[in-house]
Amino acid sequence: MSTPKLTTVLWFTSSDLALSAAKLYTSLFPSSSITHTQYYTSAGQSTHGQTPGDVMVVAYTLFADHDSHPPMHFANLNGGNMPGMNFTPAISFQIDCEDQEEIDRYWDALGEGGDETKQMCGWVQDRFGVTWQVIHRDLKAMLSGEPVVPGGEKNQEGAMRVTRAMMGMKKMDLGRLRAVYEGRELESDKSESAERDGEGERDGN
Repeated sequence: MSTPKLTTVLWFTSSDLALSAAKLYTSLFPSSSITHTQYYTSAGQSTHGQTPGDVMVVAYTLFADHDSHPPMHFANLNGGNMPGMNFTPAISFQIDCEDQEEIDRYWDALGEGGDETKQMCGWVQDRFGVTWQVIHRDLKAMLSGEPVVPGGEKNQEGAMRVTRAMMGMKKMDLGRLRAVYEGRELESDKSESAERDGEGERDGN
């Protein structure tokens, strides 16, 4: 196997976390597997401070043999608990999903045990502190007003509506985003609108 030219390295604070994250990610994405595990030895222990036998690096590949996705190479490094070496939402991984079912699956699995206060606009932080964007593959086209179907027309007004709707969401609601982009009103929206109108009439009496 050839050595990948580019590998994303994620810093974890313990062997257990580095290994657990690799197992979670390779279980979620198709055609994915751990490819190599390297352990600390006594060599350089005065510098790395880790116990010999602890996991140092877990290398893994996502989408290794997938028809529609190029392989993505990662390595989880057990670097220990060092100040400033924490995950931040300034770096996130975006997942372009095919449908609402796939959005739900990734959102639920990645969000389990994560910080729910960090969930917004399709962004979700997992239990390890890594941030993901779980979106639909058409979202970028809708946000820019581009056609989402072959032969479709540009829709700048739809883009503005989608942007406003997305800003109020946590997990992406594909049905609502599509309806908003096309200028359609969902039955749930009609019910909410009727309820607001009824409250307004009662307040006016």
